[in-house]
This record gives sequence, C-alpha cells and structure tokens, in this order.
Amino acid sequence: MSPVLKTGVRPKGPPGVGFPPLPPKVYTVYRTNNLVNGKFYIGVHKTSDPNDEYLGSGRYIKASIAKYGPDKFKKTVLLTSVDESVAFSEEKRLIAEARATNKSLCMNIHEGGNGGFSYINRNNLCDRRELTTVATRARLNLLKDPTWSKKLSTSLSEGAKRSYRTGRRVPRTNLSLEYIRRAQAKWTGSKHSLESRRQMSSKKLGPLNNQYGTRWITDGTLNKKVWPSVELPEGWYYGRVVLRRR
Repeated sequence: MSPVLKTGVRPKGPPGVGFPPLPPKVYTVYRTNNLVNGKFYIGVHKTSDPNDEYLGSGRYIKASIAKYGPDKFKKTVLLTSVDESVAFSEEKRLIAEARATNKSLCMNIHEGGNGGFSYINRNNLCDRRELTTVATRARLNLLKDPTWSKKLSTSLSEGAKRSYRTGRRVPRTNLSLEYIRRAQAKWTGSKHSLESRRQMSSKKLGPLNNQYGTRWITDGTLNKKVWPSVELPEGWYYGRVVLRRR
C-alpha cells in the first residue's frame, strides 16, 4: 500500500525509500472571503501547495475564523510567483484598491507589502524587544487614525459589556462581603519561602523582565512606558507625573 502523504510534509524514514520530493515553495497572493458577511482578507503565503487550507493570520481574519468556523470561508489564489517582491507588491496594490472601494469589508489592518519570516530575518527582527518596538510603533500610528481609534474603543467596550452579560466577568460591586473576606483570608498571613522569593526574583532580572529597557513618557496627564527606539509622539516628553489621589 502506498503511504498517504499530508500536503507540504515530507514523511520521515530512511533515505532512498522512494518518497517523491516536495514541490518547490512559491509565494501566493490570496483573498479569503467570509461567506456569511462578505468581509475579506488579502495576504501573501509561502507554500509548496497553493491550494492548501491556509486562510490567513491577520488579527481580524483569525478572530473571524474562530467565530464562524473555517467552513464559512473561501480562499481564492490571485497570484502565484517565485519572486517574493512581486507577491508583496501585488498584495499592497490589492489592499490599497480594496480599501478605496470596500473599506468597511476589508479586514486588513496594515497596508501590506511586507511580512513573513523572511521579512523578520532580513530586518533582524527576531529579538523580542525589537519586535515589540515595531508593533508598538504600528499601534501608535494606527491610533492617529480617528476611524481606527474609534473602532478599537468601541470593540473594547462591547467586549467588556459582553463579558459582564455572560458572567465571565463579575463587577466588584456585586461581590458579596463574605466572598471578599474569604478571598482575602486565603492569603492573609501567608509568606513565600526564601527559595520561592529567590526564584521569582531571578526570573525578573535584566532581559528576563518584560519592562527591562523601557522608559516612561508623559503628556503631563497620562503616563506610558515605551521602548527607547519608539519615536516620541508629539506633545509627549520623557519622564512621568505623579498622580495623587485626593
């Protein structure tokens, strides 16, 4: 019986057994359509099988797939190329065109034109702090867009309301006094051992601390922490103000 091969995966085994070589990988520009609400996502995918089950990795498309299920989506391959730059150039053009004509249905957050592991490796973005810097800079730029900022605010607000309605989150005002007392009593008088404190401390020293290397910035009212390489927003300066409660 001939072995059943999973697409894009070379089976393990001794060399020379006779398994056919995998086809070369190519860059595909694809469009994934939500068959329920008509929304779509455009992206680039490097693969040895242009017709694989990959649907996209953007934030909104992933959330949409989780909500409706992959069977409610259809992917159409628009371009196949062995040239990475050609694929990303076409992706950027298609996203710009889609935003100009169907912005409300387009699930792409960024303008496209780059991405993937080759982009990360080529630009030395493997460092976690550098990746965070890039993401922070992108978010700060997006927040300058009133439409996107309003959409984000509404989404966060609706998500919090939904959590309270479904019972996933409980308002502190609804917690009984007895519940609060039991929760407080659970840790009252408890102490971590010296060894536990040493382990917790060692895991937060230097680069292991996710705040290592960050700086405070403020606009005189709000305080934020950013990486040193993040461009200082207009109206902000380094340092922080102490907010005192009256």
